Amino acid sequence: MIIVKRTDSVDSWCVYHKGMANTEAIYLESTTTKNSQPTMWNSTTATASVFSLGTHPAVNANAGTYVAYLFAHDTDASTGLIKCGTFTSTVSAQNVNLDWEPQFLLYKRTNGIDGWNIADSMKGWDVDRTGATLNLQANSPAAEAAYGITGLLSTGFSHTNGTAGDTYIYMAIRRPNKP
Repeated sequence: MIIVKRTDSVDSWCVYHKGMANTEAIYLESTTTKNSQPTMWNSTTATASVFSLGTHPAVNANAGTYVAYLFAHDTDASTGLIKCGTFTSTVSAQNVNLDWEPQFLLYKRTNGIDGWNIADSMKGWDVDRTGATLNLQANSPAAEAAYGITGLLSTGFSHTNGTAGDTYIYMAIRRPNKP
């Protein structure tokens, strides 16, 4: 997962995720769905060592300055530290398997309007009275609220708040092993 932000002018936080096509982008500060942006990532799929930028001014303008945050998906699920993936919601609760317990989870629906949700163990992976996890939204100044992740599991997380067929991208960071 790659997040690029132009630092010398006002522009979007542009996100590339392995769960989307290399001609698509989604914006961190927005609730909008993914959209076609073939000039953003140069229509090139990122690899373990290289990512490409096209001519879109939000990621690559002449004399522009940028910052890029990269989150690598570990291929060894049992020992990995970061997992970037996708899931499709069902009508009932579903467990998303990571093979380990997450300490941080960033996720967003890509086929419709929805916020960027953040759940993390440092703030307690708190739950409300209905059992839904209280999340923050990266695209909003609002207080934490229940947005859909209902449970932290020793092997991942549980999701129940979507409509059947909704697609999501996520980036999870593994919780350190306790002594």
